[in-house]
Amino acid sequence: MPLNTPIKKVVLVKYLVTTGWSDQEDWGIWSLGKKSLFQFAKPEKPCKAIRFKGNYFNGDEKTKVWINGTLLGEFILANKIINIDNQSFSGDSVKIELGHSNIISPTSLGIGKDPREMK
Repeated sequence: MPLNTPIKKVVLVKYLVTTGWSDQEDWGIWSLGKKSLFQFAKPEKPCKAIRFKGNYFNGDEKTKVWINGTLLGEFILANKIINIDNQSFSGDSVKIELGHSNIISPTSLGIGKDPREMK
């Protein structure tokens, strides 16, 4: 995938590891549980940053972000650009792990019958 190309919602499942994600819906995919993983092929050209853009369920909160096992920090990822060190992209692929806080289900909030704990 070329640099600066957003991953469209219709192809999200190509990049997701089986841990921490719900099924694809028309608008996108919910994270499930406290950790979510995704990975993609290492970019051909060096890059300086990665952009996260999405929505939080039940309010924005900081999310821990690891790239290939290295903790980058905690960020609100609604629309965040994180500077990276290309050494984080060692190997053939990039594995990103998100650590979610305060996961909760719509059922727990009394706003539906969905029991999935998400963020």
